Amino acid sequence: MTIKSFIITVLFILSVQASSASAESWIGEYCFEARDAAGRVKWGECQHNALANEGQQEMLNVYLQGGTAPTGFAIGLSSMTFAVTTTYATITGEPSGNGYARQTLTRSSSAGGWPTLALDLGNFKATASTVTYTATGAVGPVTSAFMISSTNNKLISYTALSTSRTLASGDTLQVTYAVKLQ
Repeated sequence: MTIKSFIITVLFILSVQASSASAESWIGEYCFEARDAAGRVKWGECQHNALANEGQQEMLNVYLQGGTAPTGFAIGLSSMTFAVTTTYATITGEPSGNGYARQTLTRSSSAGGWPTLALDLGNFKATASTVTYTATGAVGPVTSAFMISSTNNKLISYTALSTSRTLASGDTLQVTYAVKLQ
């Protein structure tokens, strides 16, 4: 799937009237699984996302105005509270060091790339490859995750964790992002 095809799908969802009984909607979800150094699961959760205004604008710009489509995406962690008006430029609270870095989502139509497409309970779902953070020291606390277009520097989506989390040295955190039409 090309980025333009992805954006066409997003625009379709955004254009459907919410009052329609058969309306489609965009449902994005971040899923997290943290493991300790021995590989034991410490915690896991899935949280629905919100689309940032900046991300919505980028999608419309690329599809309707012929703007430059992003060629890369990344997932990051933060301790800030996001809002629909948060922008790439205003993201703060990212951990520093100890193995933390934004994780690139590999965009590819081959297996394991972003996104893989499949039917999920009768609706199409796009799933990103899982990214892994490996802590070499304490990372956090973090309270949210976000996805950016790393080539156009735009905030696409974000979510809040259910509670503040800190990774200890040797811990890993796997994050998977998926979005579907429903």
